[in-house]
Amino acid sequence: VEWNGYIPDAVQKWMAERGHLTEKYLPMLSSDSKSHHIIVNETPPTHGPISVLHGGDLGDIIYGLAVCKAIGQVNFFGYQQRHIVKDLKRTWDAIEPLIKSMPYIKSVAWHDGEAIDWNASLFRSNHSYTQSLVRSHQLHYLGNAKLPRISLDLSAKWITGIEHDPSSRGRVIINKTTRYSNPYFRWQSIADHYRSILLFVGTTDEHNAFVREFGPVEYRPTKDLLEVASLIAGADLTIANQSSVLALAEGMKAPRIACMCLTQPDVVV
Repeated sequence: VEWNGYIPDAVQKWMAERGHLTEKYLPMLSSDSKSHHIIVNETPPTHGPISVLHGGDLGDIIYGLAVCKAIGQVNFFGYQQRHIVKDLKRTWDAIEPLIKSMPYIKSVAWHDGEAIDWNASLFRSNHSYTQSLVRSHQLHYLGNAKLPRISLDLSAKWITGIEHDPSSRGRVIINKTTRYSNPYFRWQSIADHYRSILLFVGTTDEHNAFVREFGPVEYRPTKDLLEVASLIAGADLTIANQSSVLALAEGMKAPRIACMCLTQPDVVV
């Protein structure tokens, strides 16, 4: 029997994250953009910076930066999508320094009505769980024939110019979030084998949850993702599930092991 009733927004988001894009979910994204009075330029510049808007989760933004690098010059704006993703306004300070440090980013700001050329937040309209989040961003960008054409090498690093933190030399960076888990991944074996050189990055709640399940590991508080990137740059290896930490390691093409979610394996490394 076909279901025609209302699916709560939170359930639609949960379904979409697991590969089931409801007929209402993508219109929710689009209408949410309109509710923020987003003006899209009808004739984007052929030369000079492209204005890019993104309101996705932190990992989404990091993967979207790959397209920004291919564009070459970008004015980047963040904004909050309602009911769709986590509160970016709350975590903006964590990612803004990283975005600002990229050589292809000309300016970074919180969106305040400025006209934009590419709303990268809508990349999920081109997303499937057989391709990477970078590829989904690329397909969404290329779907707008008015935007300047780009060429994107998915094997090349797009998080560049990161200074190595000497304190992580010889260490293994580790991160495990509560989302995107895999019960078959051998976290316990990793903890037992590398325990003396593990350096956990992430939230205190994530660290506490890891310690409760797998035993004590050293925790390194960080003020933002640029600092996390510096630790990854200096370390021998990064091990993470599908988190912003893994997104950084992938964008830097640092030595990495990915814990893939069984229901949403869309971080192709």
